Amino acid sequence: MKSAWKLLWALLIFLTAFLQVRSYDTRLAHSVGDDHPAIWAQFFKNAPLNPNHPEAIFAQTIIFSSLPNLIAAFSTYLHDELPNVLSFVFIAIQTAGLIWVLYQFCTLFCASKTSAMLTGMLTFWMQPWIKNLAYYPNFSFTPYPGQLVLPFLLGGITCALRSRFWMSTLLLSLGGLIHPSLTLQALVILAFFRIQEESIGSFLKKSFVFIFPFLSALVLPLGLVPKSGNPLTSSELLPSALSNPHLVPWNNAIFWSWELPSLLAVFLLSGIAICFFRTPQASFERRFFRAHFIAFVFLGSFHFISVKYHFLEGILLCPLRVTTLNALMLLPFGVDYLIRKIEEKSFAARSLALTCLSLFIFSPIGLPWFQILGLFVLEKYRSPRTQKLMGIASILWWLLFVFSLRPMRMLGWLEAAGHLRSFLAPALSLSTSSYLICLSLLVLLAFTQKASARLRSLAWIIPILFAGIWVSFQMGASTQTEASQALVAVQRWAHHNTSPQSMFITSTWSWKGLSHRKNIYLDEAPKGQVLPYFRNRALLEWQKPVQTIFSDFHAKTLGELSEAGVLRLGQHLHADFLVLEKSKGSFSLPKCFENSHYQIFSLTPSGCPQI
Repeated sequence: MKSAWKLLWALLIFLTAFLQVRSYDTRLAHSVGDDHPAIWAQFFKNAPLNPNHPEAIFAQTIIFSSLPNLIAAFSTYLHDELPNVLSFVFIAIQTAGLIWVLYQFCTLFCASKTSAMLTGMLTFWMQPWIKNLAYYPNFSFTPYPGQLVLPFLLGGITCALRSRFWMSTLLLSLGGLIHPSLTLQALVILAFFRIQEESIGSFLKKSFVFIFPFLSALVLPLGLVPKSGNPLTSSELLPSALSNPHLVPWNNAIFWSWELPSLLAVFLLSGIAICFFRTPQASFERRFFRAHFIAFVFLGSFHFISVKYHFLEGILLCPLRVTTLNALMLLPFGVDYLIRKIEEKSFAARSLALTCLSLFIFSPIGLPWFQILGLFVLEKYRSPRTQKLMGIASILWWLLFVFSLRPMRMLGWLEAAGHLRSFLAPALSLSTSSYLICLSLLVLLAFTQKASARLRSLAWIIPILFAGIWVSFQMGASTQTEASQALVAVQRWAHHNTSPQSMFITSTWSWKGLSHRKNIYLDEAPKGQVLPYFRNRALLEWQKPVQTIFSDFHAKTLGELSEAGVLRLGQHLHADFLVLEKSKGSFSLPKCFENSHYQIFSLTPSGCPQI
């Protein structure tokens, strides 16, 4: 059976590579910046903007602040396609690396290597940790430093927990070069853990575990990032920072609808597991949980106070992304706990644990409060009567949940059905097909409890494989929509049929990924710069004539301009082509390309290129 688990581990990586990464072109087409090193490599190589332009300065800052972006940028001197190849390498490292270090981490508290591998794989595919309080949907398997750093941070902390301090220092130092802010937050968690178990003297003797990673996290941002000759002032940065959902998440509805429920679910489940499940490592587990909780409160309070009193450095440096690390490192304790509860004879325990596990797999943003509360009640009150009552309550929950999926909607009670589902599991999102699959997996595991150990292992392998296939296919399919493929097609046409010096006016922000062509994003009349890290919210010099053109033709959006206005706009911006979404308008100008969603018009007397 050990070889079967190894085969499963390899197969999951294969599934990730070919079902999720198959959408690489689509993701690259939609990429607009810091989620793709290939985009920054294009900025670095082609220098499409004036070096003094705010966007060019910002690009330089991002490129030199992370090792993956830096490697991808300089690789363009060898070959233009190397950033794309390196992006696949980064994805492979973070995928295989994260599965492996999750397994190594789980061996610290799991009863056996088999259960550690099972726990690590289920944790990986559940992924509620990808939703964190920084309004940062870190959909994994994109070549972004925020994902690539996770294996190094979790591996470094695992080595530190095993007293392998030099290896821990190496991994955390590499993490500091990949993503400085997450590494610093990981060091805060590790420091709070170490302080609980060691004297001050012992802590100081092993302080190199913190010193070298701390310094490595400062090397790139303080040493290599280009310094602007005219840096932004706090008064210029503050308005943008306060309106940015990455930095101030609680002003955004998504924070309350799926970010907070996800984090609450992880903290509650792992807290129950650590507090009630007596294991030889119980003391270690409790210190580890307290360290995460203290770090979350400490950094979160610092950030909240910074926002309230407009302490800009606190707003920028502490955007609560520590919650990604909280969820990633605490969830395995909860998963291991659920696996053990599923192995119990109690119907109530098995039902609640199986339901909670399946909901985590299919809807990682939800909060299965009833199942978590039920497990707490079972641990607190172990009488046969409690077991019986919770078993009945679990059956009733399923009946209400099933009734809210289809029957209530068929009766015309659509709003009532939504309210009931929201009450039963806040933020939970399940289609009917997902529910049927979920129920079948529950039945599969429930009916193998009295079987042999080998058969039970096989019963676990099936849902893990299915979870891997399901998550991979869903993530890959999400980028294969008609609109996404249309964006890929229009960028590829521009890349293969226009001059590298061509300039495009686009109504969509995503453009450089596959086109490799310069563009000016102009969906509507300029209103001033509203993004953070740029000079101010006033109109830039090149935007003032553009605003005049929109005013002269009484237009608010690009599609509302007349043909004369579009040609005048192209002349002012030295643009050769206009890319306009069909839903936003059309013109009788020479049309060079058209698909289901986009059209490209020529703005020059020479017309469309000869294909």
